[in-house]
Amino acid sequence: MKSTPPQGARFVLLNVNGDATSCRVINSASVNFTPIRQNAGSFFESGEYAVFWGTRYATDRFGTDDIRGWSNVFGGDFKFDISNVADIGLTGTVTIGSGRNNAAYAVGPVLTVAPFTNANITIGYNIIGFENRDFGLARYSRSGPFLTFKMKFDQTSLPGYKF
Repeated sequence: MKSTPPQGARFVLLNVNGDATSCRVINSASVNFTPIRQNAGSFFESGEYAVFWGTRYATDRFGTDDIRGWSNVFGGDFKFDISNVADIGLTGTVTIGSGRNNAAYAVGPVLTVAPFTNANITIGYNIIGFENRDFGLARYSRSGPFLTFKMKFDQTSLPGYKF
């Protein structure tokens, strides 16, 4: 019995006759700034501003074809406090391929809630987006809704434990 793919299905096969190699070098950096304001002797965070830069050099060889080049991902988050435990903002990401000939964008609103100290839950929606397998965990860039949970651990998070 012969099986046929469903109508509209697209299959892409990569057949390599001979050698195939792939190499990637990836690095990224993030910088966050949280302005602190003073009110009646107490200090309050008034938002958060963050920038992200990721760079990747990839080289792939399939038989006699060589593909190589740099690509970069740039991102920014701008959040403004609406209460002691919540902020609202905007996130944006752009990826630029080798030679600046191709680019893809992701942008959308975000709502972040801090359910307890040193943790936050972010709910967002990218109006437009793209997929990036190398930086997808550092910057959520696909279109549509997303949810992230972050928790901070440092030397003061678990007092009494020796690391």
